[in-house]
Amino acid sequence: MENDRAKQIIVRVLQNALTGQLDPSSHFNPQFVADAIADKVNFEKSYGDVKNERLIKSIMASKNDVKAELDKLSPDEKLLANFIRGKLEVYEELLSVLNK
Repeated sequence: MENDRAKQIIVRVLQNALTGQLDPSSHFNPQFVADAIADKVNFEKSYGDVKNERLIKSIMASKNDVKAELDKLSPDEKLLANFIRGKLEVYEELLSVLNK
């Protein structure tokens, strides 16, 4: 998702910067340039950055699952609800550490 957003931004910048400067008969496609730039940026990321992104995505998915679980609980299940809130707090702390 982040990669798609980066491509959209690159395409918009190219379209704005090259407006009126290209020969209309040329087959220039800003999407191809955006794809190439995004691929190069992703290739240049360190292994640690890629691993960190995967870890953050995994934690976010787990956090969303736990939130959905919490929403399904009845008011009588206070102990379980408190446990789940604790898990959510841990996920938040992990994410804040990883994002620093």
